[in-house]
Amino acid sequence: EVVKRAVNNGLLAVWSQPIISSDGELLGTIANYSNKLGEPSADNLMVLEWSARIAAIAIERKQAEEALRQSEEQYRNLFENANDLIQAVKPDGHFLYVNTAWRKALGYS
Repeated sequence: EVVKRAVNNGLLAVWSQPIISSDGELLGTIANYSNKLGEPSADNLMVLEWSARIAAIAIERKQAEEALRQSEEQYRNLFENANDLIQAVKPDGHFLYVNTAWRKALGYS
């Protein structure tokens, strides 16, 4: 089915490059389609390889951002839902943050 669709759309060749993470994990593949039969040129292969490297960087960055977001959410939930009174204060004495237990215990909303 995929081959039929490719041929029907004038695509006669495809080259694929794995997208590999910095620690060697397979993240996916990137493909280049051509309307000409034959081997890819050295330039085409280089573009495909660099595209896969850039894709790996982007994917890993997105994964790291998501991991950080989840970690921050977990920390915030722990902090906010603790039964202990927790506060963060600047050196000048101004409050940066207080948790729900602190506000309830001291009558703030």
